Amino acid sequence: AQDFASRYSTAVSTHRGNVASPDDCRRVVSEVLEEHGRLDILINNAGITIDKTILKLTDDDWHKVLDVNLSGAFFLSQAVLGHMVERGSGRIINVSSIIGEIGNIGQANYAASKSGLFGLTKTFAREAAFLRRAKDLVDRSYAEPLDVIALARQARVSPYHFSRRFKEAFGETPHQYLLTRRVERAQELLRNTDLSVTEI
Repeated sequence: AQDFASRYSTAVSTHRGNVASPDDCRRVVSEVLEEHGRLDILINNAGITIDKTILKLTDDDWHKVLDVNLSGAFFLSQAVLGHMVERGSGRIINVSSIIGEIGNIGQANYAASKSGLFGLTKTFAREAAFLRRAKDLVDRSYAEPLDVIALARQARVSPYHFSRRFKEAFGETPHQYLLTRRVERAQELLRNTDLSVTEI
């Protein structure tokens, strides 16, 4: 980390955690956001192997590999997704393996974890795209009445799913979200407006 900082003349911090622990994943992301204010790129590259044939794999052998290789990627990605969608930018890179596509003798747990990354990556991409589009559609409705039915039609989902998914991601329904933005904008205008009275 120090070599990277000196080479590129940038601030660097290190954060230690267990990628197999959901709480640690969330804590590390929270620490990074608190220290740097933003998180642009997440690379899920952690991976372990415990190679045994299927008949010799124990429960613990299975769970250890899945917890690190697949669950860790999910919990870290989940922790950064809302921040990236809110900012309107960010990249999540999941490092998989050809073993996830073709399998390999003695690597059932590893193959399952890497295969799972393919589905996880595609699902995150679809959900992130929907959330980004939904947020953009609501933001563009700033100066006019909010028509959730019309927005849902543009996002190609039902109004119910549009509102539910939006609230899951941003903690507010589209109407609440837009009202909050309008209040914030009004407060900003008041702060930047000279309201002093001059006697004539």
